[in-house]
Amino acid sequence: MAIGTGGFIISNFAEIIFSIPKTLWFNFKVLPIKKAIKLPCVVSYHIKIKGVNKKNFIFLQENPASFSVRIGFGSSLGARRQSKKGLVSIENGGKIVLCGKTGFSQGVILATNGAEIKFGENFRCNYSSTIDATNDNITFGENVVIGWNVTVRNGDGHKIIENGAQKPTSAPIKIGNHVWLCAESTVLKGVNLGDDSVLGYGALLTKANGEKNTLFAGFPAKPIKTDINWQE
Repeated sequence: MAIGTGGFIISNFAEIIFSIPKTLWFNFKVLPIKKAIKLPCVVSYHIKIKGVNKKNFIFLQENPASFSVRIGFGSSLGARRQSKKGLVSIENGGKIVLCGKTGFSQGVILATNGAEIKFGENFRCNYSSTIDATNDNITFGENVVIGWNVTVRNGDGHKIIENGAQKPTSAPIKIGNHVWLCAESTVLKGVNLGDDSVLGYGALLTKANGEKNTLFAGFPAKPIKTDINWQE
């Protein structure tokens, strides 16, 4: 369950105080003054910011509430990588688009190079996860939850040549509404994961075609159960 603003401030009070300079800078960097003074974003001083501005970090909601976007706060006892340092990086015409309340825990990396990453309402991402878009977009629906140490990446690190022909190095990723990506899982290019689905712990998902209410598991992941749903 998402923590309310009051509970969030109490549980992260010291870090919020140390993060005031970066939080102020970030809000006035990405928002008009009338919206920035409401401080809709709170950004931890552990987070490195690169290439972000008003044109590429976009709020679709007209009146975002104070602290409705939290970047770099919160951890998980089960997470194996323990660095608090994170990154928000936008390069080569990329964009990050927020549709509503969003939360990114400590150690999270958000990086886009020439692509758009769009987060639906009530998106939450746990400790030390990576979302990396190259050339093609990554889209998350509403009420998506990502566990710790999850990777969502739609580009290859190097070119792959098959029978003398170069394979595509990137493809869009689409994650539907009310989807849970469990800890240590990975989603790669071209995946379309449908509404109300779950990607199991440690799974590697390379192929999905919009199946809804489906549990994927394994390495590589395959559908192992259908007509499922999940709740917190």
